[in-house]
Formats: sequence, structure tokens, C-alpha cells
Amino acid sequence: MRLLFLFATTLLFIAACNDPGTIGIGLLGNEELEIGFTDTVLVKAKVVPDDSTFINSAISVHSIGQLDEPVFGKTTSQLFTDIRIAAFTFPNFSVATLDSVVMRIPLDSLTIYGDPTAVHHVEVFQLTEEFAVGKEALGDELDSTSELEYGDLLGETMFVANYFDTVMVDKHAEEDSLLLPHLRVRLDDEFGEQFMGLVITDLEDNSFNELAKGLLIRDTPTKDNLLALNFGGPLGVGALDFYYTDTTTTRIYTARIGVDRFLNVKKEQEGSEVEAAFNNSNDDQEFLYLEPYAGANVEFDISGIAQFDDKIINNVQLEITLAEFSDYNYNTYPAVPSVTLSYRDENNDLVLISDISPTNDSGFDQQLSITQIESVFGGVLSENSDGDMIYTMDISNHAIDLLNGDLGNNNYKVYMKSFFENEDPNRSIIHGNGPAGKGPKLKLVVTEP
Repeated sequence: MRLLFLFATTLLFIAACNDPGTIGIGLLGNEELEIGFTDTVLVKAKVVPDDSTFINSAISVHSIGQLDEPVFGKTTSQLFTDIRIAAFTFPNFSVATLDSVVMRIPLDSLTIYGDPTAVHHVEVFQLTEEFAVGKEALGDELDSTSELEYGDLLGETMFVANYFDTVMVDKHAEEDSLLLPHLRVRLDDEFGEQFMGLVITDLEDNSFNELAKGLLIRDTPTKDNLLALNFGGPLGVGALDFYYTDTTTTRIYTARIGVDRFLNVKKEQEGSEVEAAFNNSNDDQEFLYLEPYAGANVEFDISGIAQFDDKIINNVQLEITLAEFSDYNYNTYPAVPSVTLSYRDENNDLVLISDISPTNDSGFDQQLSITQIESVFGGVLSENSDGDMIYTMDISNHAIDLLNGDLGNNNYKVYMKSFFENEDPNRSIIHGNGPAGKGPKLKLVVTEP
């Protein structure tokens, strides 16, 4: 079932700020009150497969490569992109002789995931039909599992990613330029030569797009690692540099790569701990797993709050604890930094809980920044006083909605997802109700009427 929200593609949530401390204030009056506090309500939980995830060009960073280990199994990510002429600039290849054509895409140093010493084997293939045509044929079915057909290998390279040193780039007849670290692949001359002889009028008639078609960019690293490609720079795209000679003058023309693009993610979970969790019908599992790209999510049963239906709810928090193991390195494979909670509506679609996306008095949703969302709802991984890394989520409004019967009967299950599930590759292993005693719990502040 397709999700009703695409929060990571816009970096905005539809939400309104509610102060949990004021919940139920209007019900109190002047009578004498007794405040009670409990943190003893344990929550049952299990790992469930995620719905398909929409991943498109609104996301600035795409990570390609492979991760293969016993907890989450094997994940392979590859990128499909279009190729377009530069905005407002048309080359004149009518009397041009090709020197070379080079693809380059900036790297993103903030999304390093996996072993940084991996040697990346990047291959670039040409699509068999124009990107826009293939994408249109996918229609509403486009998600993280979608693919386009591809054919010839256009170029490949092997390198160890350096995310921090600038690179001097030959600008041919122009002055050389220093560029931020980037993926650079020289493509086959035969691909570039098909454009030689085209005049401006030919290019304006979309001959360029028809010949270029589009690209599949694939990475097979020697060690578990994802290569983060950044399309969010000043131009918002990658580049395809045509180096050529026009009569006796050497020139360069830069086309655009990735104006439209989407990530394809393949998961092979056979034999992994995640697969075992999927096959485990127990709703009280010892360890829970969270990953992006339509991977593993966590289902919580919060029906324990039903015992407080005769009390005034002041505050309810769901707290879960990150499980740490000596053989799973969160420095190399960072945990999910922040999470969201959803429930299934009457159509079985996932909807953000009202603590994240409530409506205002006029019945309209409002927008908050991510920072504001985190300050109201929480869900950010942080260290508690015991030294444990925890996610704490304020679900007070959702709890009141449930107890008031606003969400239907017995709809006490909520689903935790990565905040940036269609962008960041981060994954987490979480304590369930195992012998460590650090399982999910509800912390409540209630008032006795």
C-alpha cells in the first residue's frame, strides 16, 4: 500500500505545535487533583516489512553501492538518471570533433555509510529508451523497486572515495577550475561522437535527449559501503562534459545529469536476522530492526494505555532503546538519527499520528520545519542519564485520540519508520522485551478525576 505521506522529499511535515503540558487543562476545573506517574507499562513489538517507498528527484542525496552482512542481509542501490542540455545554452557541434566525454557528480561528505576504505567499481550504462518515456510508462507504480531497461556499458572506473579534497578539473580552452570531490567517469567515445555534427536547431528539436536517453549508475564496492552522490549543489545536478574541437579551437560543453532521477534498491534478506524476525509471529521479540528504502519497520502495540481510559491524560511518551553490540559498529554504520510514528487508517494506509500532523482549529494542516517537529514530537536519538541511546516520542495527542474513540476501535498499533527513509541509508537495532530489560515502554503522566 502506498504511503499517504512523502515527508523526506520535501524536508517539511504538515504539523501544528501543541504543548503536551496543556493537554486536558480545560477538563480540570478548580477541584482538588491527584497527579500520578508511571513508567511501568511495557509495550509489545515486532518487526514488519515496510510499504513501498517513493524515491525521486526531489531528494538531493542518493547513495549507491552494496551492504551485505548477517543482520539486515544484502542491500544494493543503483541510480537511474536523465541527461539534458544545459538550461538556456545550446552547443553547436556542426563542425566539432570529439576529444572525450566525462560524467561527473559531486560526492556528499555528510552521508558516508560503511567502510570508507572500500574501492568503488562504478559502471555507467545507457538506457535503452529515453528516461522520460520509461518513467512515464511506470506511472503511479514508481517506487524504490522500480527499474528501467538498460543496454551498453558506457564507462567504468575504480577509486577510493575522497570526500574532502578538492579536485582540479581541466576546462579545456578555459581556465581550469577547482571542484569539490566528485565521481568522475570517462564515457565511451562512441557515445559522444553520435552528437558531433548536430546543429543548434537539431538540439532544440530534442535530438539530444533522444540520443542521450539516460543512464544507470551502478557501484560494486570491494567492502560494504555506499557512495553518496549529491545533486543538491548550486546547479542541483551532475554534469556531462563534452570536450571537443571546433575547427581549430578546443571547447567544452556541459550538459546536465540527474535533473530527473530515482534510486532503485534491491534487498536480499535470505538468512538474515531481519528475515527471521519477519517470520516470527511473536509480538514480543527480543530485538527489533529499523531500516530505510522499504525495508524493516517496527510495529508497537500500545494497547496498555487503555487501562487509563478513566483518567485525564497529561502526557504520554513512547521510549525505545538502541541495542549495541561489539560486532556491529555504529561509527561505521550510523544508527537512524530520528524516527516517525504512523497508524493505519480505515483504508489501511499509513498516516502520521496527530502529534506530528494535527490540524488547526479551522481544520487545515499547518507546516513546521524539521527542527520544530523534533522539538514537539521528539523521535531523535539521544543519550539518557544511564548512558543508553534512546528514541523518545511524545504521543500524548494520539493517546487521547485513541481513548476518545476518534481512530476506531482497537486501533492501538503504531508503526515506527526512519524519518528520512527514502534518503538516508542509516539502520538501527533496537531492544525488544528481552532479558536486557530495556524493552519499549510507555511513560505516562495522568490525573485522577
